[in-house]
Amino acid sequence: INDLCDLPLKMSPLLFADDTTLLLCGPNVDEFVPIVNEDLRSLSNWFNANKLLININKTQFMFFSLNRTLHNSNFNIVIDNSPIERVHQTKFLGVVIDSGLTWTDHVSRIANKMSRNIGIINKAKNLIDEKILIQLYNTLVLPYLMYCHLIWGKCSQINLNRLIRLQKKVVRIICRAPFLAHTQPLLRNLRILHVNDLYTYLCCIFIFKMLNGLYPPNFSSVFQPCFINHPQNTRTLMRRFLSVPLCRTAKRQNSIAYQAPKLHNEFFIPLDLSNFVSIFCLKKNLKSILM
Repeated sequence: INDLCDLPLKMSPLLFADDTTLLLCGPNVDEFVPIVNEDLRSLSNWFNANKLLININKTQFMFFSLNRTLHNSNFNIVIDNSPIERVHQTKFLGVVIDSGLTWTDHVSRIANKMSRNIGIINKAKNLIDEKILIQLYNTLVLPYLMYCHLIWGKCSQINLNRLIRLQKKVVRIICRAPFLAHTQPLLRNLRILHVNDLYTYLCCIFIFKMLNGLYPPNFSSVFQPCFINHPQNTRTLMRRFLSVPLCRTAKRQNSIAYQAPKLHNEFFIPLDLSNFVSIFCLKKNLKSILM
């Protein structure tokens, strides 16, 4: 199946195990359908030549656009003369992606899972001590908040507020605090990061790993360094910054391609976070800074 990437397709293939995703982007929607159908014919011939079958029932396509009028347009996408179902949301590697990139469906899924697990913690609070309750939080709640957080973590504050309310609820349960107790001191005492601080925390870790070559070299083409004169820098006349791309829309500004360079220039460099010798030291000190 890895040979599929060698096909002369105009769409970009993305392979993960036995799942295949094809991506195509461009300014003119009218050109999409002929290109997609042509590539699907080539794929169908390749699958037949290699004695592989396409599961039509599991084959879907999604159209991403900020233009809401285009969401109701009809696109005749077929493979082997069978129409492909159009969907407005789908689950990809554990993340629910919607056609408007609002992440509302993914946040709803996280909130449902968190609510169920918070109920488990609430039932166990009278049987175990606070230390074990924190471990349950780190096991049953935190992974849902951290998984692919850099992808969806800059969604609307309305969506984030759903998760913030659930986090406040579980923190009060762990501390056995009253229903209306302020949670900021409770979070600080438990060494738990607020939902709004998780993005900064994870993005700084992402930047540190990228700068130290712990990620594939493909990221070097996305995050380009630039050198800017900085009058307050007394050790050197130049400081290394990352080039922040120009973004026309708010959706683009919420992406990691924009947020990572911006955070690097405004937060990472002023605090000299790149001077830490290990990722462990960075996490420990970064958590103290954000609290």
